Amino acid sequence: MTLVELFQNHSGLPTEKFNHHLEAYGHFFSPFQGQDIGVLEIGIRDGGSLQLWRKYFGPAARIYGLDIQDRTYLKDKVGAEIFVGDQGDIKVLRELISGMGQLHIVIDDGSHNSQDQIVSFKEIFPTLEDGGLYIVEDIHTSYRENYGGGLLDQRSFVEYLKARIDFIHRSEFLFDSEYKGATHLFAIHIYPSLAIIEKRDPRTYGSALMNGSL
Repeated sequence: MTLVELFQNHSGLPTEKFNHHLEAYGHFFSPFQGQDIGVLEIGIRDGGSLQLWRKYFGPAARIYGLDIQDRTYLKDKVGAEIFVGDQGDIKVLRELISGMGQLHIVIDDGSHNSQDQIVSFKEIFPTLEDGGLYIVEDIHTSYRENYGGGLLDQRSFVEYLKARIDFIHRSEFLFDSEYKGATHLFAIHIYPSLAIIEKRDPRTYGSALMNGSL
């Protein structure tokens, strides 16, 4: 079944997803199905989404959850390792990373606060497996003052992502040390309330090709 179909047929713990998010996930996640991969979800709420990832990725996947509330009692129900901590705490994130194997997919559905989203991205993205995906849900909160943002507010996660577009084209300007933590940032896909960021080694890009004749 597709991810949309799995969600529609889900009868486990509660989970809430936008339909277009599931459609996008189905496109990006399909190459990882049945593989020995690491998946981390930040903010697990009632645990239903962890069950969904387990069904979709299969038994070989290593599924992890992080929540500021103690949800460890859900471990057996969701088939995942669950950690307790604040995603905005660098110490928590570093301990979390050191305690897990290589990660291939990260889904940030945590506090939705821009500063927490930025801190988590800065700490986790550089450790992500090459070819992996870093996802941030509910980025509409970047436009809300009570989530640390606002329209064109430089503190917001959306504005932070806009600056990363410059970095993707870093060959056109002198290297800025502020970007060193994300040297393999390949692509940023923006959907309503969703960002999907791809990691890829620049050496795999290749050069421009020419074909045809005059």
